[in-house]
Amino acid sequence: MQPYDPYRRSPRRQPTRTLTMDQIKQIEATLQELEGEASKWKELARKWEAAAKEEQAKSNQLEEQLQEQRERTRQAEEQVAQETFEVEAAAEVVHAERESTQEMEDQITKMETHLMQAQAEYENARKRLEKRYANLLDQNIMDFLRDLLPVLDNLERAIEHAPEDADGEGVRLTRQMFLSTLGKYGVEQLEALGSPFNPQVHDALGIKEDPSLEPGSVATVAEPGFTYRGKLLRPARVLVTPEG
Repeated sequence: MQPYDPYRRSPRRQPTRTLTMDQIKQIEATLQELEGEASKWKELARKWEAAAKEEQAKSNQLEEQLQEQRERTRQAEEQVAQETFEVEAAAEVVHAERESTQEMEDQITKMETHLMQAQAEYENARKRLEKRYANLLDQNIMDFLRDLLPVLDNLERAIEHAPEDADGEGVRLTRQMFLSTLGKYGVEQLEALGSPFNPQVHDALGIKEDPSLEPGSVATVAEPGFTYRGKLLRPARVLVTPEG
């Protein structure tokens, strides 16, 4: 280390250099230019700061709008989800209703089928009963008419032995009225005399010769036969000519 020298000149204590007026003016002009540039930069910085604030405000506004849009989107999604849930629930209800409706339609179809079957069975039973009662009624009527035929036979016998007077005429009229009344109810007498023998409607009692008739013809009617509405009520009891 060098020893301290009180007379050694310090750089800070060197004498100040004197500036000329031109240099001072030049420095002042430079300072003014720098101040002008600084003012421009300050103004530009102020404008940039204002623009930055405006952009920040716009950014904040856009951020708020974005948040609002996000909130609306969230609410819309929630609403869509709720509506979707409701639609799915409604679809399930509709599906259940359709299944219930289909079941009811199937039940109705079965009931209609059973009803048609019941109606058909009822109709068949009604027809069978009607036929049965009609046959039974016809049978009862035929039985009743058969019971009346002996009365007619007795009238026939009475006429054979009745004299030709008022009493005999009365018997003949009675017989005629009897036959007319039976005819109103469908009873008809068989025309057997002279016709070929038919075992379906004739009951042969014996043989009788009659050259005027063809062999196998009815020669005598011992008891007349009758039909009721085309049904044999009683066969005619007859005598038949012999076969050749």
